[in-house]
Amino acid sequence: MLNRWNLRVKAFQVLFAYKTNLQANADLAKALIEEHFTPDWNESPSPHRQEYVQQAQELFDQWLYQFQTQEASPTLFWPEALRTAGQEAILFYQNQCNEDHRHYLKWLRALPEHIFDLYLLALQIPEEARLLVEEEAQRQRDKMKITGLKPTDTLFKLAHSQVALSLRGFSSLQKEIQNRKLDWQKEKSRLRQALRDFMEQDPAYSAFDQMPDQDFETERTLVLHMVREVAFRQPVNLFFEITEIDIPAVAWAEWFSLLSKQDLLARLQTDTRALVRTFLEHMALSGEYQPSLEKQIYQRGQAYFNRLQNELKDRKASESLREYRRLKTKEIPGFSIDPQHFLMEQTLKQWLRESVAVLSVFLSEQKRNGADAQKEILHALDHALFFFLEQIGLPGSTLSQLTLLVKNEKTGSVLSDFFAEQSLFWEEDQKVLQSMVQKTLKGLPAPSQEEYPALAEFSLNWEDDFYFFEELFKQTVQMEKQTRAWISAKSENWDFTRLALSDRVILQMALTEMVFFPSIPVKVSINEYIDIAKQYSTPNSRQFINGLLDALSNELQAQKIIRKSGRGLMDNR
Repeated sequence: MLNRWNLRVKAFQVLFAYKTNLQANADLAKALIEEHFTPDWNESPSPHRQEYVQQAQELFDQWLYQFQTQEASPTLFWPEALRTAGQEAILFYQNQCNEDHRHYLKWLRALPEHIFDLYLLALQIPEEARLLVEEEAQRQRDKMKITGLKPTDTLFKLAHSQVALSLRGFSSLQKEIQNRKLDWQKEKSRLRQALRDFMEQDPAYSAFDQMPDQDFETERTLVLHMVREVAFRQPVNLFFEITEIDIPAVAWAEWFSLLSKQDLLARLQTDTRALVRTFLEHMALSGEYQPSLEKQIYQRGQAYFNRLQNELKDRKASESLREYRRLKTKEIPGFSIDPQHFLMEQTLKQWLRESVAVLSVFLSEQKRNGADAQKEILHALDHALFFFLEQIGLPGSTLSQLTLLVKNEKTGSVLSDFFAEQSLFWEEDQKVLQSMVQKTLKGLPAPSQEEYPALAEFSLNWEDDFYFFEELFKQTVQMEKQTRAWISAKSENWDFTRLALSDRVILQMALTEMVFFPSIPVKVSINEYIDIAKQYSTPNSRQFINGLLDALSNELQAQKIIRKSGRGLMDNR
């Protein structure tokens, strides 16, 4: 759900783009001057061309400075030879800036409709998944009839999706979809590819499909996971991977004799808690993430265990088992090797790999996988994995190599790429949209019930929030000259244009908010824009912006330019 901080971030991004366009418009206007003095192909170049271009561009820069800093219209004397070129450049610049202003205001006003359309599309994913599975089940049944085998839909549980059935009965949702004429028809191939990738690769889906019975809540959990993975999974460009696991043969023999297959999964589950806890402690991360991380590792490890158990019956797996026996017999003379040893060793190794993979994705989501944190992460992983092996009964084990890999290719789903393409500011919109979709799916009743929730809203009070959002943009543009003068007066050692554009936008937005919105306390405004600077500006911007806003807010309050009322008076000292 959108909050005021989200709206400030969006307004900052739009203003940053708008001001970047203003600079581009100035560059294009100066290029227009140069073009004005460029002779046609059949004309001789003027001997004064370079001089005229330089003089006209310098005069345009002077006009632009006056235009941006003075309340009155700029007055400059343009020599006769330069006047036409100057007038054309000024008219072009003003027209382009006005067009950009209209464009970004239009974008602001379309924001709620745009997010709501994406929300409706995302809620159609469960039904599209059901149709895909139903078609695949029918193909399998047709194939089995031709071959004479008994048809079965054991592995097509989602074809009878209760969540999709409930969504089809959600009248207000279906009405909005029909009124807006929203469907996946144009992007069906991308959607189906993303769903196929999920169904083929995701262990949670595999586990769900193999359950003998599933209730509505179990399926709802899977659908929430599916929509998150298919529509909202972000690319992970940096992750950690174990490339080799070297455990002494003697340690394996001792471990095999102490642990049975029946004990393995229970022991792995218990010791995974210790692994995750140790890792989070070393990374100074909250323990609230522990249950979710444990569950992901366990589900992946269990899916591998079940799959390998079934594969041991195949000829190919039997060949792998024979090779395993040959190697282990050489390493451990006299020790009887059976298929359970192969299953246990391979499961443990895969469990280690899955643990590292899950923790790597988690670090990416927490934005803790940057280059500056690599040593810290390696240390935390190393400590957690060795502790895990000791707990499970392999104290003599060693990991011969733990290698950091950097992947440049995207690992987000093809559908998450589609959603990202629909928004200029997807990083922020994604969080709002995902929250709306999850809220609706979590509140969805079983098909036998009739009480449906209201469709999710992107704001608690969009009318007030939209007024704040739009006026913050419009007033920041309108107060440009005044806020620039205030900032310039307080930053005597820095020319205003030498400040980073992100800093200029943040400072001007903050001052505009303090003056124009009397119900928002000054301290709230300052703290919010310091947070934006921390995330979107330069490393030193936070302290600079904090000091400048504090000084300016005190001065403007003393001059009665900033006047607060109502809630705006809280903590305003």
